[in-house]
Amino acid sequence: MKLTQSDLSALQLPPVVKDDISWDVRRTELVRMIHEEYMGDLPDKKSLTVSYEITDDYPHWYGDKATRSILHVNVAHGAASHSFPVQVILPKKDHIPVFLHLAFENLDPFCGEEIIDHGYGMVKVCYTDIEPDDQKDNHTGFAALMDKDAPHRWGKFGCWAFAASLILDGLSGYPQIDPARVAVVGHSRLAMTALYAGLTEPRFSLIGAINSGALHRGTSAETFEDLSREYTKYWFTGSLFEKYHSETELPFDNHFLTALCAPRHVYLSAASLDEWCDPKAMAYGGLAASPAYEALGKKGLILPETVEENVLYDAGDISYYDRTGTHYFGRDDLLNMIKIRDERGI
Repeated sequence: MKLTQSDLSALQLPPVVKDDISWDVRRTELVRMIHEEYMGDLPDKKSLTVSYEITDDYPHWYGDKATRSILHVNVAHGAASHSFPVQVILPKKDHIPVFLHLAFENLDPFCGEEIIDHGYGMVKVCYTDIEPDDQKDNHTGFAALMDKDAPHRWGKFGCWAFAASLILDGLSGYPQIDPARVAVVGHSRLAMTALYAGLTEPRFSLIGAINSGALHRGTSAETFEDLSREYTKYWFTGSLFEKYHSETELPFDNHFLTALCAPRHVYLSAASLDEWCDPKAMAYGGLAASPAYEALGKKGLILPETVEENVLYDAGDISYYDRTGTHYFGRDDLLNMIKIRDERGI
């Protein structure tokens, strides 16, 4: 895959940094833009009543290598309330780094024993237990934690991302977990969720976005117009497709999500046959996000002009991996992230 600066420049992406504004001021401006224009606001935790309960504590998981329990997250706001379960599987040690996996199903974590063998724990939540991925703008359950007449009401990405922050709070009930080494990871629409969770929650030490989708500009795959269809439009704040009708009208693009996770490490993973998520546009998004890292004395994404498949490019604080194959979150992604986390202590 060939990448050139001229092709990146031709996308005319909105700039992440501006010479006349400090990064702190610019970041505040961009976060506000993403909340108001794209993903929607999140509730103030102070307005919520949140409690946690740990049940089904089993001490002999994976042949006595690990413990498994269920963390129940209970949250209420006014007359609205919602609870959802989270699997917590931990090796028998202290100071455990963990992966918070935003997942599509409730099954036992894939590669779970291998993750345990590497000394990591897995915290897993099924996203539809938080908020249904349905074709309507819900005003009940988890979504009702924000008032339905809020001016920049959250979409489903916001619900799922905010839940990740609540889960992070709840992990304080596990003293053996290292709170400074909790990564949030997801695949496909949940990769976008992981990026938004990383943007809004600075405590996540690494953000893993596997097949997260392309930039809105410069792709012929899943376009901005495609996202306005009935199935996906409720992922975003309600005014997005009323206010904007083309990606060229947007004052932002998806590289902003990666940039706003700086200075923490972001792992971007594509797949060579996953044209819908557009591996080249994902790479350009990482490169376009890099000035935010550079503004903080970091390195951003470092890629050669020719990017090879199945090679992890992790010299900077944004890494990129283009796996041979299709739309999938696989073992190689987990091992890549474990390598990065081991080397960097994150």
